[in-house]
Amino acid sequence: MVKLDRIDRSPFVGCAGDWLGRSLRRESKMTDNAPAETGPVNQAKPNPDRSSPEFPTCSVCGSERVVRDAWGSWDTEAQDWQLDAVFDYSFCLACEEEAGMEWRSTPLTKTERIRMLNDAFRTGRHKGGTVVITSGVQALGRDFVTEAHKAVAAFDAFNADNDPHAEHDFGALTVQGEKLFFKIDYHDLDLSAHSSDAADPSVTKRVLTIMLASEY
Repeated sequence: MVKLDRIDRSPFVGCAGDWLGRSLRRESKMTDNAPAETGPVNQAKPNPDRSSPEFPTCSVCGSERVVRDAWGSWDTEAQDWQLDAVFDYSFCLACEEEAGMEWRSTPLTKTERIRMLNDAFRTGRHKGGTVVITSGVQALGRDFVTEAHKAVAAFDAFNADNDPHAEHDFGALTVQGEKLFFKIDYHDLDLSAHSSDAADPSVTKRVLTIMLASEY
């Protein structure tokens, strides 16, 4: 797959990221991301007796920079704030998303974080980019575009042949008899060059392109 030094938008006639992204995020909203409604919950480690220390990571990007809502009260004797309770709502400071937490004992590799971000972006759980559709796809109508985007979001047939770098950045599928390709490219925040680190959402804007196979 050819990587672009700069984005050439000449073959593109539509940017579907806004309305399609909102639709997918509504449909794929994770219930465990919602703030607690009934008060504090127990935030102990899943298994505190394990020999390897565990730590929470973001379910969207794999970062360890996750925070949770909590109550604190002032301890006059200690002259410091004391933690009283921790709540369900969690937020990732790295990808700036409301996200669930996954407990790990070893950090994710760079490839694993790129793959997580690609999957989250493709399925509408990460807003760090835009979706572009080509003229050939748009010519097939709005309903086709919507179905194509949902099919791309649901795609999971990755293997060593179509995903040699294990990043989940490319796929081929058929929608209404039309063969489509999708690809994800990693750019800087200005969309002027490659990202310096595709595993870091703070310096990366993803561009997901959905195209007819004949347009590739």
